[in-house]
Amino acid sequence: MPDYTPNFSGVIDALKTIIQVGIAGGSGGGGGSATSANQDTQTARLEAIRDRLPLALVGDRLKVDLLASQLNIASVKDYVSSSIISTTNLAASAIFNSGVQTTSGNKIRGWVVTNQTGTLYVEQSHNATNWRNVSIGTTCNNGATGFEYLLYSNYYRFVYINGATAQGSFELVATQFGIGA
Repeated sequence: MPDYTPNFSGVIDALKTIIQVGIAGGSGGGGGSATSANQDTQTARLEAIRDRLPLALVGDRLKVDLLASQLNIASVKDYVSSSIISTTNLAASAIFNSGVQTTSGNKIRGWVVTNQTGTLYVEQSHNATNWRNVSIGTTCNNGATGFEYLLYSNYYRFVYINGATAQGSFELVATQFGIGA
């Protein structure tokens, strides 16, 4: 049976060259060696490029960490997981509760795309039974609305309360990030 495992070694080498040139600011020497003065800038540039990479590549934390170490960059924020939580339209005044999500990072970011007003909450729990809302809700209007919540417990779930009008479209997508993200 053929091996269908993707090999990103060529992509990593090309990306490393692109990042080194970008980090060096086109200074001609190839750069890539970080100093304390420009470390934050270099990390930000790497993250900006990393955020545009296919999930298959970014999802491999080892490859991202290896790339960062080869560029002498001290820290790269840890991408943990991304998923579509729901695309089911809600009736007027309906409430959506996602399934239980296991915390593997310390922050969750994402977006809601809807054509009606509603409010998104993230509830958290230490035992997946007793839920607490530990943050302010995010009001989502017609169009895309981004959100970010800190995670404090072992489990979390999304709660979306739709407004007074039934939705014609709805999408809730979230990505967990690790410590330092």
